[in-house]
Amino acid sequence: MNTERISITGGATMIMFAVATDILQFLLMIPLVGLILNTFISIVAAMGFGLAFSHYDTSLMSHERVLGFGGTIVGEVVPVVDGIPFWTFLVARTVITEWRRPEEI
Repeated sequence: MNTERISITGGATMIMFAVATDILQFLLMIPLVGLILNTFISIVAAMGFGLAFSHYDTSLMSHERVLGFGGTIVGEVVPVVDGIPFWTFLVARTVITEWRRPEEI
């Protein structure tokens, strides 16, 4: 496991925050109030995860991750579809991909 960029603690913390974000958004699926709050939560989550990954010198907007990030943003603003844990999938996939990346010499 290559933890050179993202440490085990940092990766686990980001995954836990993604799970908490998705649980919170699922619980707030109230018709009008939930739509506004979930949109705000998604914006804050996108900025927070973007900053967290850039701290670890990893980009969510790289050519290999831009479709996953864009799909997450679109999925989070569609009212019924936002119940799917998009943030958890994106963050866990990114962290695990970075851990599995071969070590650089």
